[in-house]
Amino acid sequence: MKAVRILGLMMTVMGVIWFMSPSISGAAGVCDGIDKDLLVKHIPFPFEKVIEMKPLKDLDMCQVIILINGNNAPLYVPGTKDAVIAGDIFRNRTPLSRNAIDHIEAQGFDKHEKEIRETVAFAYKPSTSIKGLIYMITDPDCPYCEKAKEPVKRFADENGLEIRVVFYPLPFHPGAKDKAVKGICGKMDYNDYLASRYSGDLCGAGEEKIGRSIEMVRKLGVNGTPTFINGNGRRVSGFIPEQLKSLL
Repeated sequence: MKAVRILGLMMTVMGVIWFMSPSISGAAGVCDGIDKDLLVKHIPFPFEKVIEMKPLKDLDMCQVIILINGNNAPLYVPGTKDAVIAGDIFRNRTPLSRNAIDHIEAQGFDKHEKEIRETVAFAYKPSTSIKGLIYMITDPDCPYCEKAKEPVKRFADENGLEIRVVFYPLPFHPGAKDKAVKGICGKMDYNDYLASRYSGDLCGAGEEKIGRSIEMVRKLGVNGTPTFINGNGRRVSGFIPEQLKSLL
């Protein structure tokens, strides 16, 4: 994954980092009294806003989903409200925040689905019957995307999935945007993509479409490539072949 994220620094193998501060008297409900002001007293990194809170009464904790660098990330606040756990808590090998974050991301996808379809650069359809689809958000100069594009095609062939490719040239790849624009203007297809053929000329329509795709991807809170999103809005960030199965 090419994006540099504070989120990546705050996760640990154990899934928890404790930030202690003097005790704050708790309210009757485990989530009562928790807001951004309380959280910033405990944690040493900035975030945009609180997205959602959910009481976990069996753990005497409040699960808080925050937006940080455009990504949804979990925090956990104990009933005493004298500490914050940054990262995830696992139960039966599943992160407790998974359902909440899936729901939030699906809502964002549903809200912008029409706009997402309009930013698709090209698509690949397997010869078998189509059973579903995945959006592949990619950067022409992303090395991880280059490694992913052939295995993703095989995954689509094996599972009857349409691949819809959306270009998201990252700012630290100075030549990526022009390549993406040329791909649009040259009407490239997935075979061209596999061969890294961005052979068109720059054109106004291509510039406009890539501008809209960049804006759209940012609305979804996607910061890096490759990112895969299925037709229900569930996403996988980075190329980990085993995780793609979760999109089926």
